[in-house]
Amino acid sequence: MARCIVDGRRVRFAFFPGTGDALKALNGKVVAIREDKPKRSTQANRRYWALLTVAARSLGYDVVEELHEAVAWKLLRIDDDPITGTPRRKRTPKLNSSEFKDYTDAVERVLLEYGADLTGWDDEMDRMENAA
Repeated sequence: MARCIVDGRRVRFAFFPGTGDALKALNGKVVAIREDKPKRSTQANRRYWALLTVAARSLGYDVVEELHEAVAWKLLRIDDDPITGTPRRKRTPKLNSSEFKDYTDAVERVLLEYGADLTGWDDEMDRMENAA
């Protein structure tokens, strides 16, 4: 498609092959421009899941994903669906690298409040690193 670059007061567009047809399809439509933020790294993801794995063992969870869901619902809750009233939360893959770091730090604090023993966190990160 295209990449929009804001440089001071100027806006430049870098177009990729086939962009012309895509732009024609957008004729008459409102287009939103958003900041392109970096996604989280594999290392950050590994750090998060190592944290959850160690905490799950400590807290007696059989399935790590259940702990992930519990803390995600606690920390990433957003307004209920305005039409159905269904509870909603942000999805962790939608977090950029900065948001994910803040989220992981908050998860660590919450897990410690729950009484999790995170002693083996570094060892679990090493194990995951070697398994990858």
